[in-house]
Amino acid sequence: MSSSQGVLFLRNVNGKSNWFEDGDEDNDGKYIGEIENGKPNGTGSITFPDGDKYVGEFKDGLPNGQGTFTFPDGSKYVGEFKDGK
Repeated sequence: MSSSQGVLFLRNVNGKSNWFEDGDEDNDGKYIGEIENGKPNGTGSITFPDGDKYVGEFKDGLPNGQGTFTFPDGSKYVGEFKDGK
């Protein structure tokens, strides 16, 4: 399956995070970028309701590769991410 550009929302359902095509920006994480198999794959960004933001590479719905995580206070972590960490 090929990738496409789009928007997805990350929502916690029954203690597990899931991706949805529709969502609420006030309560869900909003992803904009490359999508493959219904999950972020490739380059994109996700912004969370608390102000956290990640911009960079994704694999199977998780930050994976080079990226920048910005905290609500403006401090940043720039570097390598693996499996969301």
